[in-house]
Amino acid sequence: MKPLFQTLLVLLLLTVSVGLLLHLADDKAHLCDFDLPAGGVGCYLRQYGDLAGGLLGAAGTIFAGWIAWLGVQGQIKKGEIAFLHERRDASAEALYGLNFLQSIVDDWLSGFGAADPVCAYPNIEVLRCLQKHGMLQSLNFAPSARTFLAWHLAKELLKLRTAFARLDDLPGDEKAREAEQRDTEQLIAEALDGLREIKAQVGLAIAREQATQADLTARIARDMR
Repeated sequence: MKPLFQTLLVLLLLTVSVGLLLHLADDKAHLCDFDLPAGGVGCYLRQYGDLAGGLLGAAGTIFAGWIAWLGVQGQIKKGEIAFLHERRDASAEALYGLNFLQSIVDDWLSGFGAADPVCAYPNIEVLRCLQKHGMLQSLNFAPSARTFLAWHLAKELLKLRTAFARLDDLPGDEKAREAEQRDTEQLIAEALDGLREIKAQVGLAIAREQATQADLTARIARDMR
C-alpha cells in the first residue's frame, strides 16, 4: 500500500473517530442536529468545545506520530536497499572471482585432456607441451582473496610447478631417472585430481552466487516499489 494512500486513510479514520466520539457525547443531550453536517460540526464545537479540542489535539498528535513513523520507515527502507546493493555488489565480485578460478581450472584440465595414454608418462609429455605454449605462466597464480577454493587451486598449481621443476633436474642415472619420472607423473596425477575436485566445487559456488544475485535483485526491485 502506498504511503500517500495510507496517510489519507489514517486521516479519514481519525476524522470519523472524532466525529463519532462527539456524536456519542451528544447522544443523550441531543443539543446538536447531525442531519446538517456543516451546522452539526459547528454545534459540536460550540457545545463541546473542551471535548472537541481534546479530541482534535489527540487526533493531531496521532497524525503527527504517523507522519514521523512514515519518515522513519522511509529511512529504514533506504538503508535496507543500500545494504542489499552492497550485498549484491559483493556477490558480483565473488562471482567474478569464481569465474576466474574456473577459467584457470578449465584451461589446465583441457590441456591434460589431450594426454596420449600410449606414452609411458603422458602427463609429463603434456606438461612439456604446455610449456611450449606458455601455459606454465599461470602456475604463478597467487590468490588475492582468502577463500578456500583459491588457496586450494594455488596448492594444486604448486604441485604442477614442482613437477615441472623436477623435469629440469632429472638425474643422469637411468634407474634414478625412471623413479623420478614415476614420482613426477604421480604428482601431476594428484594435482589433476585436485583440479577436478576444485572444478566441481567452483561450479556449485557459482550456482549459489547466481541464485543469490537473482534473489537480491528481486528484493531490491520489490523494496523500491
